[in-house]
Amino acid sequence: MTLSYNKLAKIYDKLYGDEQDKKYSFILKHFSFKGTLLDAGCGTGNFIKKLIKNSNNIDFFVCLDNSRGMLEIAKKKIKKYSIGDIILADIKKLPIRTYVFDTIVLFTVIHEVPESLHCILELAKMKSIVIITLLKKKKEILKHIINRGVRKTGIRSIKIINKNDVKDLFIILKYK
Repeated sequence: MTLSYNKLAKIYDKLYGDEQDKKYSFILKHFSFKGTLLDAGCGTGNFIKKLIKNSNNIDFFVCLDNSRGMLEIAKKKIKKYSIGDIILADIKKLPIRTYVFDTIVLFTVIHEVPESLHCILELAKMKSIVIITLLKKKKEILKHIINRGVRKTGIRSIKIINKNDVKDLFIILKYK
């Protein structure tokens, strides 16, 4: 991992909040969410907070991150929502059984651990959607995502969206 998120936790939203919010707003505007949702690399919990405020169709969510500092902040933001859990875990060693989520989101995470994509994809149910954002400056990882991670897992469609006002590519994977 290139950054110490425990050290950044208290100032993360100040440093990256506006950029992350652009991504969250775009996704919430163009996709509807229902059932179970995993926010892998949830950081300070801003996506889940925004999602729950804008949607009542989530049955259960999981916020997962490997930074205790980030999760402490996330817990304060989302503690009033009783339909979810927060898990401190390494994305490469997930303590979750396979095929349980209707939606999985990874905002600006996969460039840190591209080799773990298959671990995340194994958590998706049939007919689910996986939304990944990837830093444009790390787009060489896109080939890895498509060739190694995705082709082996039953993905029905792959859509890549490049918005000019966001530093990431949006990669939308839909399962059969």
